Amino acid sequence: MIKAVVFDMDGVLCDYRIDRRLALLASWSGQRADAIHAAIWRSGFEDEAERGAISADDYLKGSDPQAYRRLAAHGHA
Repeated sequence: MIKAVVFDMDGVLCDYRIDRRLALLASWSGQRADAIHAAIWRSGFEDEAERGAISADDYLKGSDPQAYRRLAAHGHA
């Protein structure tokens, strides 16, 4: 049984452009793109998610307590 499939998205399966992702997240959330970047990428949240420290379900639901602490630390929760 296959338990996991790993895809290398950035520059392999798609042309990942963080500036476009940040612009969309900013338009959907009403937050500034630089604040979103700080809360997700510069805080280490995305790295932890990629290492598996945060479950995929929690990441997608935004229900991980660590995520909320990071956003709150940046003034966005």
